[in-house]
Amino acid sequence: MEIEKNIPLPTRGSRTGRWQRLMDKMENGDCVLLPYYEGKSFAASMYANGVQPASRTEHHNERRMLRVWKMGVFDAEM
Repeated sequence: MEIEKNIPLPTRGSRTGRWQRLMDKMENGDCVLLPYYEGKSFAASMYANGVQPASRTEHHNERRMLRVWKMGVFDAEM
């Protein structure tokens, strides 16, 4: 195995996925209510794209839901 140096990291690609489009429409402090596992997926996508999520579990009509807020972008020094 050969170690290579000074190879630039390519960008992640276009932000055209379902969660990226939703995240782009939201302003800081906005939230969405999603089925629990979709909400977990959305929060993970936000985190992977440098956006700070916050979430809380809720129950609506005997269904487990997740409310996800867009809190802003991560601090550049992190």
